[in-house]
Amino acid sequence: MGDSRTLIMEDGQTTRASSVRASLAKRTLAHDSVTDPLRGYFASMAARTGDAIWGERTPYAPGQGWPVRVDLHLVDGLTPDEVDAWTPSACLLCSNGCGLDIAVKDGRMVGVRGRAEDRVNHGRLGPKGLYGWQGQLHDRLTSPMIRNGTDLVEASWDEAMNLITSRSKELLDTKGPLSHGFYTSGQLMLEEYYTLAVIGKAGIGTPHMDGNTRLCTATAAASLKESFGADGQPGSYADLDATEALFCFGHNVAATQTVLWSRILDRLAGSNPSPRPPRYTSRPGPGPTSPWSMGCYSN
Repeated sequence: MGDSRTLIMEDGQTTRASSVRASLAKRTLAHDSVTDPLRGYFASMAARTGDAIWGERTPYAPGQGWPVRVDLHLVDGLTPDEVDAWTPSACLLCSNGCGLDIAVKDGRMVGVRGRAEDRVNHGRLGPKGLYGWQGQLHDRLTSPMIRNGTDLVEASWDEAMNLITSRSKELLDTKGPLSHGFYTSGQLMLEEYYTLAVIGKAGIGTPHMDGNTRLCTATAAASLKESFGADGQPGSYADLDATEALFCFGHNVAATQTVLWSRILDRLAGSNPSPRPPRYTSRPGPGPTSPWSMGCYSN
């Protein structure tokens, strides 16, 4: 699995408070008492599975800033001081927008850590961001594969592209542009989507073009624009630091935005708002306080 550490800081200082250690011990999280001299971390080994999927708690009271907790995961046997460089990047595996740094050793990606100064995650990473990058280390395709009957056989890039172009030309000549369809990823950049549209619509002339965004981000974005006038989060995550009431509806934050849920758990673990049981009404209306509301709307 590699070296996975949760690194806790308060105001940039190494946290060694007995209360933190006691809290971690109570949660049966193992410790290795490692301090990173370069950044001032107190590091504790922590499993990020089961009930510990959201990491260790860093409670805070209303009006305080969310404490920094830097999550780190490196390949087996590698320590932070052995990393050649840390490349700033972002986690793209959910919609939270967490900042992370990519660990580079001998020109290869060997780990990640949450960026402490990032205003979204304050150093934290969800399990996807922390561990998902390891997929590139195992069983990745390094060359094209062409189906020969029931088997896939390795081919060169020239062979693969020649097959695509020759078969496409044959279908266009015999069946026309409706023989072609495109179903694309939601992870492309604007320029790539434009190029794809030019090839499919202006070049081949097919109307059969769709992407996974229809079943995912596009529906949420369209509904958010209709409801709030913008296709992003309708509020600021920092509102959680001051709100007196929190309502979550239509959105399983604990499962889909684990870092944001960590912020909610930390706020609840501190001097938190009074718990309120659900109240069902015929229509939503204003309450005695201004709640920080979060919802995922779909058409």
